[in-house]
Amino acid sequence: MNSGWFSPKCFCHHGVDFIGSITALVWGVAAFQDLPVSPLMATVTVMTDFLSFFAFFRDDGVGWISINSPIESEETENDVIGLQQSWEQLKDSGRPVCLQTITELAHTHQVLTGKWLFYVSTGLKVDHVWSLVSRATLQESLGHSTKVSSFMGGDRTHVICIYNRDFTNTEEVLQLENRIRAVGIKCQLLYKPDVYTYLGIYRNNSWGLRPTIHESVFDLATNCSKVTSVQ
Repeated sequence: MNSGWFSPKCFCHHGVDFIGSITALVWGVAAFQDLPVSPLMATVTVMTDFLSFFAFFRDDGVGWISINSPIESEETENDVIGLQQSWEQLKDSGRPVCLQTITELAHTHQVLTGKWLFYVSTGLKVDHVWSLVSRATLQESLGHSTKVSSFMGGDRTHVICIYNRDFTNTEEVLQLENRIRAVGIKCQLLYKPDVYTYLGIYRNNSWGLRPTIHESVFDLATNCSKVTSVQ
């Protein structure tokens, strides 16, 4: 196994033997940062033993581990720089800053990806859940990619994100939620468009926006989930 470390931010990559032609990506960024796909990631091929893989990286200073579906289609080229420039113009224009105007910017600049995310405690629980999610991704029964944060420090939790192509496509978003539930995930799920991340919109922002636009709660009594808009 080969490894390389880059200071001062500890960007890290490891060569690992896997099977298949799927791609696993390892982020060397802070786990607390909710960053979209970045060219800073190192690439390895997908392996059989997900638990060993995750255990290897969990306390190794790596921020994110991501797996892409084998049927992942070529992504539409997005214009993040143009998006951010239009965002500055929107803030200066006097127009309302709301989900509708942000969605307009997202469509104009083709920044449409989004993800369902949820939190899992560290240790055997996250190992088990990540194994379920990553295998389902490789079996083409979830979104086009999924990622998990490595060990996050004091609160001892991890976040798992499962992506779809278009946050404005309600049918696609709900279909992905159903697939996540079918894997066996029963905790609360939150849905966040990547455009919010690119624009730096997080909790307690000055516009009163919630960075997640949908919430899914699973009812153990009925064995069903309910999705609601939280904007």
